[in-house]
Amino acid sequence: MKENFPQSLTPLCIVSPDGDLFWWNMAFQDLFPREDLSSTSIQDLLLTPELVALCKEGPCQKELKIPTAKQNEPYVLFINPIEGATDKSTLCLLLFQKASWIKQQSRIQNLTITAAAHDLANPVSAIFGYADLLLENVVDDPLSTQQTDIIYRIRSTASRAIELVKNYQVLSQLDRHTLSIPISTSELNKVVMDVIDYTWREGPGIASLSTELSKIPVYVAAARFAVERVIANLLSNAAKYTPPNGQISVTTKEEGKKAIFSVNNR
Repeated sequence: MKENFPQSLTPLCIVSPDGDLFWWNMAFQDLFPREDLSSTSIQDLLLTPELVALCKEGPCQKELKIPTAKQNEPYVLFINPIEGATDKSTLCLLLFQKASWIKQQSRIQNLTITAAAHDLANPVSAIFGYADLLLENVVDDPLSTQQTDIIYRIRSTASRAIELVKNYQVLSQLDRHTLSIPISTSELNKVVMDVIDYTWREGPGIASLSTELSKIPVYVAAARFAVERVIANLLSNAAKYTPPNGQISVTTKEEGKKAIFSVNNR
């Protein structure tokens, strides 16, 4: 066991269900500068009595300060039981990571996602637009059946890629706490038709779409872009998982103070 993770810079240890240290690496030894850890329990090091209970509950994580450590800064402790480690009981693997490092990695990941989404948005939208132009037969020569089928596939793939890019952008803003959500009143039927007009096009290999919208206006107080995201994602999933000869139906209605939007396929 002591040969495992010898060069890891991340403090690791394995404890028994009672909190006794079973194994640790050099990074863990550096985090807790004591001459002899073999006679020390994890509760003594962390001064956290509930840790043993957390080990028994299953995989989880906990942010804490380590009073006995050399560096008095917050750490995130990852707890993962090792099933079948011994014949008598389950051992638990503990991994210590600086909270500041985790936040830094999260920022780097968000910046990467944001940059990728930004760089993909324009070319993917252009592919989608060119496919629409070809399907509108702006060229002099009519398209063959095979050409039409290929262009529909290109358009469908580009449409799903656009939805993914928009979702990544929203997720990135949520994590950075920079997402501004202006609340306004929108008419649900109009939002649904706007999304359908933009994303949907009948064609070979695509299920048929029918709408059964409320005959009276249905108003919702929400961020319009968020409502559009929900509708577009549901339509995209329905198109993806409905067979070519299937049917997709979109319904809106008002029940009391609730506005109901549903997508069904068969």
